[in-house]
Amino acid sequence: MKNFDPDISELREYIADKWGKLLDKETLQTDGEVAIYWFASEYYNGQGSNLYEALCATRYEPGRMIDNICGENDMVCSIFNSLIDKYDPDNGEYVINEETGEKF
Repeated sequence: MKNFDPDISELREYIADKWGKLLDKETLQTDGEVAIYWFASEYYNGQGSNLYEALCATRYEPGRMIDNICGENDMVCSIFNSLIDKYDPDNGEYVINEETGEKF
């Protein structure tokens, strides 16, 4: 059972603290929002949860051809994995097989 439910401001703050010195502001905001979207999509626990609200509040909506994080760039995947490290460290790195969509 997931015992975390950060809100979008907490997620944005964590990303800014972790990645702010490495990325320019535009990349940080754009790729950060995409990573938040996929993280919240994977981890939200019902419509009343903070992560569901974060999912709805991100400034990102995937295109019709993107149905998982594999369609995103490497930086988005790195930020996404850092969110997992922060909030669900027992899960390890989250990877999807691009051909099958399988998580491992």
